Amino acid sequence: MSFPTKFSLGMGQINPIVLFLLLLAVFLETKNKSIPAGIILGASIALKPIFVFFLLFFALKKSWKLIFASISTVALLTISTLIFWPIQNWFSWYATAIMPLANFAGRETYLNQGVVSFISRFIGSIDVRIYLNLAATILLIALTIYFAAREKRQNLVLSLFIIVLLLFDTTSWQHHFVWLIFPFITLSGYIFKSKNAILMVLLTLSYLLVSWNFKNPQAFPLILVSNQFYGTLILLGITLFLYHDTYYRRLRLHR
Repeated sequence: MSFPTKFSLGMGQINPIVLFLLLLAVFLETKNKSIPAGIILGASIALKPIFVFFLLFFALKKSWKLIFASISTVALLTISTLIFWPIQNWFSWYATAIMPLANFAGRETYLNQGVVSFISRFIGSIDVRIYLNLAATILLIALTIYFAAREKRQNLVLSLFIIVLLLFDTTSWQHHFVWLIFPFITLSGYIFKSKNAILMVLLTLSYLLVSWNFKNPQAFPLILVSNQFYGTLILLGITLFLYHDTYYRRLRLHR
């Protein structure tokens, strides 16, 4: 019943497919099938180029074979398109799909729910939007690297990567938040085991915020129409708490 899921399925979006490919690649890598995993991850990147971010996830795991297979797959798929279509199509795609991403005007649309959209709803200056978004992106990625380098629970790390990607992507459309299926399932498992009532309430609140959709967002104050952003931010906080809670517990046991 979550709006991002209904939106993705109703529009025929590929978001559930690329999530499946990503999770399949992670699963195969845990079974020491790095080459097939890399090919599948490469296919997901070819379908959704922003998924190149997950190469960092595997780089921190030192899965070099997988990374090589992924890059090779993307390169092969890219080159193979020249057999069927002229190179001018690539130039056209770059001009019409990639270059507009550098334009921070119009990012405040309700359909966009990442950090840059939240900033853009309150700040009209394009330059300020760019600098604040850059600072937030650097901070989020640095935080992810710091966390992932010290955390052994792969599902928790992957959840963090998905959450952070949705936050810093400049075009985090509402249907992209279907990717939070995995973090919600992962975090639910840890929270139910911990029996932490506060975390359960926060997780439920996060789900309600991510799942909600304002049919007429113009009728509500700007502070309210970043519901997916707020829900994802809560998930980020829960993920980091679960890491630090376990980290400090290990320190006490070690002492």
